[in-house]
Amino acid sequence: MADKDLLNNCCDLNEHFTFDDVYESADQVLTDRTKQGKEYAVLKFLQQYCVRVPENDEWETFRHGDPRSKGEITRCAKTQWRYTRCPVASTNNEEALLPSNLTHSDGASSLDESQNSLFTRKDSNGKELSEAEICREFVDYLASKPFRKFLGRAKGWYPEAGPVFGWKNRLESYTWPMKSANPKTKDLWSANKKKIEVFIHELRSLRERSLSNGGVHQQDWPVITRIYKDIIKWGNPRGSQRDPSELAVYLTRLWANADSDYSTCSLEVDSTLTKLYAFAMPDCFVIYDTRVAAAIVDIAEDLFRVRTKNKKKHDELDDFRKIFPSIGHMSEKSSGGSSVRRRARSKGWPQAYGDWRAQLDANKLLRGIRDELNARKEGNRSWTLREVEAVLFMEGY
Repeated sequence: MADKDLLNNCCDLNEHFTFDDVYESADQVLTDRTKQGKEYAVLKFLQQYCVRVPENDEWETFRHGDPRSKGEITRCAKTQWRYTRCPVASTNNEEALLPSNLTHSDGASSLDESQNSLFTRKDSNGKELSEAEICREFVDYLASKPFRKFLGRAKGWYPEAGPVFGWKNRLESYTWPMKSANPKTKDLWSANKKKIEVFIHELRSLRERSLSNGGVHQQDWPVITRIYKDIIKWGNPRGSQRDPSELAVYLTRLWANADSDYSTCSLEVDSTLTKLYAFAMPDCFVIYDTRVAAAIVDIAEDLFRVRTKNKKKHDELDDFRKIFPSIGHMSEKSSGGSSVRRRARSKGWPQAYGDWRAQLDANKLLRGIRDELNARKEGNRSWTLREVEAVLFMEGY
């Protein structure tokens, strides 16, 4: 992978940034490069993946020219930049660097200011996106995008061997907890799956008793307490502590409304309760935590762009938010947190932490993704909600 592409994978940038901001990342990632090598990598990154703010004739000269030209570093250091997340089309035969899905059959570049996602999609022709289309786009995006994360100088790259492609390989690269960049020290998906299956089995037995007895009663409080503490130990050591009587009420209401869409059943939710609900209703509820939330927002912003049809602009992100209006960011109140500062292009994302409606929207989206994966027989296997959220969890790092 070229140095500029490594920077594209790991740069943690604000909406607008400077040459020095990118060089700081290069200094951490390209540790075996000389100062001149790092500067050249930054220049290529800016040329390939960014645009000047504002764009001007000087920017056009830089975009199509040799970044090593005399004085280019000084000129680049004096301006602001904006990240586009994809290679910028160029006339100096750099289109060969673009993935095949970014060119039309006649060889013309499909990139323009309204369509600059790395994983471009069929034009919606100005029509609003449907729920099914959105789920298909999420599946396509994660199937096409290489997965590899830079976790900082101490931990290095993960996966260590290089990027992986496809849903199946992404799932097999799942790990929790993320302790280091050495896979031998981690619990991979197979080990976590076994732990999760224990939680689901125990809560299924508790549900059967609850439905027979008209609710979760006091004799089951010790079991609830143990399961809840085990969930905290597994997935959220700093998770909220709950009284068993409180948990009994939540589970009773959750199971009693299993035949509804839960829109009239509002329960408290946080980074630990979302796990409890997901294991209590494994085919309906998802773990909607900080990293899953970060992945959803990031993917939606990369996929759904402002498009122009007959001189009218249409922001497809509005379509996404009409269908999933409560999906948004998790605040610092949650005890987890993504290591990546998200480059949110839209300021309209709601606060999703502790929002029951956001939990329901996440349930709906991930169920749709699961159903699309199974309709395609993706990876020649069947998919569960636990596996879909595991892939999104890793994307949210």
